[in-house]
Amino acid sequence: MESNTRRFEKTESAFSRTGIRQLALHYGCAEVGNPMPRTVSNVKGETFTFRLDPALKDGLARSAAAERVHPAELVRSLVRDHLAEKQRRDFEAEARRQSLAVARRAQDPASDEAQVMRDIDSGLEHDQAGGGWTA
Repeated sequence: MESNTRRFEKTESAFSRTGIRQLALHYGCAEVGNPMPRTVSNVKGETFTFRLDPALKDGLARSAAAERVHPAELVRSLVRDHLAEKQRRDFEAEARRQSLAVARRAQDPASDEAQVMRDIDSGLEHDQAGGGWTA
């Protein structure tokens, strides 16, 4: 890694060749050896190139224009929505898998799950008789 002094010297030489605008860009990178903190939340991401049929491209452009957004932002939104939906489906599938596994184990009268179910049932019967919580 270069020292700050060398980086600053490069900045000075860039200034003498290209002008003030280039100096400002280099100076931001050379400050005290630490990168500048980001002040914007939407950092540019990776580029992803793909092909669309002409009909899909026209439909995307019309839809984006109707929503007054850039087509790329509409695609990003669709990808975010798709990934959120996939995460929700994956979570529900895992919850169902775990629920069915517990239900299978609860059918064995000697299992811990069956004992917990008996405790819950006896607690509910006790609450109903004692005038506990009601819906």
